[in-house]
Amino acid sequence: MTVVIGIALIVMAVFLVISILLQSSKDHRLSGTIAGGAETFFGKQKGKTVDALLNKITAVVCALFFICVIAMFIVTDDGKANVVVDNDALVEGEVEAEVEAEAEAEVEVEAEAEAEVEVEAEAEADAE
Repeated sequence: MTVVIGIALIVMAVFLVISILLQSSKDHRLSGTIAGGAETFFGKQKGKTVDALLNKITAVVCALFFICVIAMFIVTDDGKANVVVDNDALVEGEVEAEVEAEAEAEVEVEAEAEAEVEVEAEAEADAE
């Protein structure tokens, strides 16, 4: 689900950038001089209808983009804080835990061996 929303976000972002750049400016100082030839080529009314269409499409795509961003936030929010995990530190922690577990096991084995030696020594003392 997150992949689909992510792809949609990328497509909408690219479309928004392109559509905003294609729209004519309301300020006709320098850009009006440059775009003046385009108005005579397309005609005055056709240029305005294209701008009106781009304005409407841009508004709709912008609203969809906003909704998709919120949807992505909801889908990826699992109620936990996002924490970056260092895999090397995690592996080192696992190795340290294994070493500690082995050391504890060795201590237990030594304690059992000492208990057996004591039991055998008591048994020999009783036998004498």
